[in-house]
Amino acid sequence: MAVLAWITLGKHPQLGLTASTLHDEFGTAHQLLLDAGFSTGHPDFAYVLGECNPEEVEEALQQLYSAVASHYVAIDDALLDEGTSKNPAPRQLAPAPHRPDGRADLAEFAEGLSARLPGS
Repeated sequence: MAVLAWITLGKHPQLGLTASTLHDEFGTAHQLLLDAGFSTGHPDFAYVLGECNPEEVEEALQQLYSAVASHYVAIDDALLDEGTSKNPAPRQLAPAPHRPDGRADLAEFAEGLSARLPGS
C-alpha cells in the first residue's frame, strides 16, 4: 500500500510562503510544488514561493489545491495565517484497507511527526 505524500505549507516573515514534503518517494509532491511556482535551493527551506503579491500567492495556492485532488498527496496548511486562503474543499480519501501489522505504520508516523515538530 502506498503511503500518502504530504505537503506542509508555512509562512515565513521574510521569505513568504514556504513548503516541505514528507513521504514523497515518487516525487509527485515535489513536481506539484514546482508547477505551482515554488523554487528549491534555499538553505533553510525545501521550497519557497517568496514574497509575491497576494494575487500571485492565491493563484499558486489554488493551482496547488486543484492539482493534489488528482494525486495521492495531502496538504497541511494549518501554519498559514488567517489572511492566506486555505484549501476550500479538502479531498476525502477512501479508507485504507485493514493491515494486520499497524505497528510499523505507527512507528513511521511517529518518526515523521517528530521530524516536523520544533526542538529536539
